[in-house]
Amino acid sequence: MPTMKYGVRAPRTERSTRAMLTVSIVVASTSSWAQTAPTKPADNYPSRPIRVIVPVPIGGATDVLARALGQKVSENVGRPVVVDNRAGGNTTIGLALAAKSPPDGYTIVFAPNSFAVLPSLYQKLPFDVFKDFEPLTLVAALPNVLVVNLSLPVKTVKDLIALAKAKPGQLNAGTGGAGGTTRLSSELFKLMAGVDIAIIPYKGGSLTLTDLMGGQLQLGFPDALAVLSYVKAGRLRALGVTSLRRLASLPDVPTVSEGGVPGYESVGWYGLFVPAGMPKDLRDRVHSEFVKAMRTPDLAEKLSSQEAMLGGNSPEEFAAYMRTEHAKWSKVVKAAGIKPD
Repeated sequence: MPTMKYGVRAPRTERSTRAMLTVSIVVASTSSWAQTAPTKPADNYPSRPIRVIVPVPIGGATDVLARALGQKVSENVGRPVVVDNRAGGNTTIGLALAAKSPPDGYTIVFAPNSFAVLPSLYQKLPFDVFKDFEPLTLVAALPNVLVVNLSLPVKTVKDLIALAKAKPGQLNAGTGGAGGTTRLSSELFKLMAGVDIAIIPYKGGSLTLTDLMGGQLQLGFPDALAVLSYVKAGRLRALGVTSLRRLASLPDVPTVSEGGVPGYESVGWYGLFVPAGMPKDLRDRVHSEFVKAMRTPDLAEKLSSQEAMLGGNSPEEFAAYMRTEHAKWSKVVKAAGIKPD
């Protein structure tokens, strides 16, 4: 029998068999791993109900819009979208709860523009607006309207400024909470127009409108959605719109910027936020579902008919807008000495 020497290669047929066996083992192992590897969270999102935290009471414009959007998302994804109102603390209670939630796509925050103002109002918050949350998208923006009681002898923004300068501190404006758009719009007007107008804070916008029409208040900056019907009915006089474009429903009413305060702009907005730390692929999936719902024809038409400007920008664009808004309003809060309610 011949002796096998070390270093002698095995016959070709034997080497081929071994190679084929090795390939088979690798392929089988890879196939097994692929079948058992966990899927990414975005792959099967959503697989359970989504909670939308709204940090304001039931019934207001923020709540109504959040529910309308949530309903559309639910219809599209086939999962319940539950609106969870957590009011209190000038929105801080609901936001504190959201900040502690896992970034898994099942807790979304629907907040008004006061979100960007909170760091300017409070020296200490139970969360960091910029570190504990990630902006998802702007949902809608809604201008305010500068209106006056019919007995006030003014017809234009310039008339109002002249009267306010002639009677410093004698005119009053009804507003909502410290971080709300009606208060911010009023304070910005005072600063840019150089007038002294007394600010009277109210707990509800409807009360402000009642006193405006009743004569207890001389002027105010209610949002367009709330005040349009009263202006059209001739119960309040509109002097200017706070956005940089006129409203289609009030084409003859100039913007405040056109009317006598160049560059004036104050727009209320609603946005979606998620807890920080969400994987980008999941964040993109959540963003896609909510933007798709926003652009549903009937919802988009409803917002447009109420003079709201539809959003839907990217997380990066919304984050940049947030920082611009924060910078703008922090200056107003400081200059006007606004304190939390």
